[in-house]
Amino acid sequence: MRSLALAFLLLLSSALPAADPAAFLDQHCVECHDADLKKGGLDLTALETAFADGRSFAIWVKVHDAIGKGEMPPKKKPRPPADEIARMTAWLDQQLTTADEARLAEHGRIRLRRMTRTEFQNTLQDLLALPRLDILAMLPSDGRIGGYEKIAGALDISPAHLEAYEAAVEKALDAAIAKHSQPPRVFQRRIYPAGLFKFGGNLVQGQFVLLKDKQPDPALPVRGGFEDKTGHVGDAGPDLEERKKQLAALVAAKNESEVGLLNPNLAG
Repeated sequence: MRSLALAFLLLLSSALPAADPAAFLDQHCVECHDADLKKGGLDLTALETAFADGRSFAIWVKVHDAIGKGEMPPKKKPRPPADEIARMTAWLDQQLTTADEARLAEHGRIRLRRMTRTEFQNTLQDLLALPRLDILAMLPSDGRIGGYEKIAGALDISPAHLEAYEAAVEKALDAAIAKHSQPPRVFQRRIYPAGLFKFGGNLVQGQFVLLKDKQPDPALPVRGGFEDKTGHVGDAGPDLEERKKQLAALVAAKNESEVGLLNPNLAG
């Protein structure tokens, strides 16, 4: 389909007299799109005719479409003759197609891009067998286009990027290379739920229950009689001081019971 469209355009351009792009733009476009007015942010007098340049190419495509669809010049302005529009759009077609094919031959349809910082971290994790390596905070944030962070146009490379990536690699290599001939000692520590800070208040108030052999541990009885209307065990009562003493004794003895959740911390 692309080949047929291209062939048609080439036949059309060869059947028409040669276009005079500069004269067409001067007569119908530059009045509104010059350095002074620059309507729509477009200054045709400063626009390079180097169609191979990515930015200029994209702008010329919009110019081509606006002329071809009759959007420009606007309706309040005199319309160019149909043959002039045909010659101008055919000339732009030929220039844009030639530039696009040249760019495709040199770079391919998809631009090369660098890895995002997440991809870079994942690569180092795989290469160095460091599944817990975390270097994201060391690397600058990746740019985005349309909400996507894997588009080549958004992934620039600056001296700051190179410096940060080098530091990240150094950190990864330090973590991957053994610094001693003997592996470090393995420390083992058994942690008992009754001695953990975040469990203490809940155990005292009765919102958590100590379980021994899957049954409530009699060393710290299940607390009842202080529930509110929603079934939440209250944080007040004359038995709390006694329960604190019981929990302290359990912690000192390194109680090995498990912990079960009886009620949520917040009612509802």
